[in-house]
Formats: sequence, structure tokens, C-alpha cells
Amino acid sequence: MLPLLKQGHLALPREPLQINYPVGFSGQKSDPDREQIFVSTGITFYSADEVEIIQNFIKKLPYPQRFALTGCLLLADNDPLLKATHEVLDRIEAQLSFPTSREVVGGGLRSTYERVLIIREEGYYGNGSTEIAGFN
Repeated sequence: MLPLLKQGHLALPREPLQINYPVGFSGQKSDPDREQIFVSTGITFYSADEVEIIQNFIKKLPYPQRFALTGCLLLADNDPLLKATHEVLDRIEAQLSFPTSREVVGGGLRSTYERVLIIREEGYYGNGSTEIAGFN
């Protein structure tokens, strides 16, 4: 999985949660040294694997609680889409039937960085190379 972090928090003001990683966990951690996942109403970045663990843990609580994602993503410096050209990003959007993000409403063009953020926020977690021929 790509080193992409999602920002989230507990939606209801209850006690903070301290969640153990499942035995044999081999997924991505937002902090490789982290022994447990700590969740509160404070906004924090979590890996997609941690978000899944949090959401599954919350389902088992004896009281109502929700984990809210803010929609903010943190891209790693080595995200492979950051090397993509506008043309490659156009092909990814077309293949996935996403609306084009190249042009800004009112005129002008977005940077490739802005476009990568938009594509990631739309839910694309691929690296572009296997799905789009010719991407290096």
C-alpha cells in the first residue's frame, strides 16, 4: 500500500481510545515505532490500515461513537504519482471516470501536485504504473 495518510478523529466527545494492533499485523502504520493506535477528538493522521482497525474497533463499543475523516490526505514524498505528468494524470482520471482536475473553474491550470491530491482524495490508491501503460 502507498504511504498515504488520512486525517481523522473521534466524532463524539467520549474517552480517547487506545487500540492494540491485531496479532501479526503487517499493514502500514502512520508511525513505524507505534505500539498502539491512539484515537481522540483531536485530529491526527492515520494509515488506511489503521483507519480500518479503528472503524472495526468502534463497531464493538457499547456506546455510540464514530470515526470521522476530514478528507485531508498527507502524501509521502515518494508517492509515485508526484512524478506523473499532466498527460498521465489525464489518463488515470479518464480510466477511472473521474472528472478532469486539470483546469481550475474560472480559468487556469492546476499544478500536478494539486491534481495528485485531488485524485487521491477521490479514492485512487494505485501507483499508476500497472494500470496505465507507459508510466515510469
